Amino acid sequence: MVQSRETATLNDRELLITLRAGDEQVFESLIEMYYGSMLRVARMFVSTREVAEEVIQDAWIGVLRGLDSFEGRSSFKTWLFTILTNRAKTQGQREGRYINLDAFAESDDGPTVDPQRFRMNSPNEQWPNHWVSFPQNWDDLPETRLLSNETRELLHRAIDFYLPTSEK
Repeated sequence: MVQSRETATLNDRELLITLRAGDEQVFESLIEMYYGSMLRVARMFVSTREVAEEVIQDAWIGVLRGLDSFEGRSSFKTWLFTILTNRAKTQGQREGRYINLDAFAESDDGPTVDPQRFRMNSPNEQWPNHWVSFPQNWDDLPETRLLSNETRELLHRAIDFYLPTSEK
């Protein structure tokens, strides 16, 4: 049976009144009813099921905190999934900023940096395990000098343009 728009709005209003009154049974039924859909949506933005479940919990906390300010301009379901999507996107962006360091652990192929690039660990060595020679200083690369000169030239042009000759 298809519900009319008025019935759906009325149901949402009744739902909000019930939730605002603190009816835990209704809240639990909502969690059960929407869990699968929420999990699928959250998984579109985050890397693991565990993180998706945390996002879902965070979304429900957001719902509880926002119940009093929800004006009902959209359906409860739309509001719920908007909160979920925003939280999942934010979490997904956070995950993208972090690198799992376990991925860089030494593999069976050996160490990442050739051990010959380090001093020996012996009693006669003044600086054991330090670099034999330091890696190249990137400040001395030609590209860096070129970009510095271009930047300096643009800065001088801007100063010449904005400052009258008498102020220079």
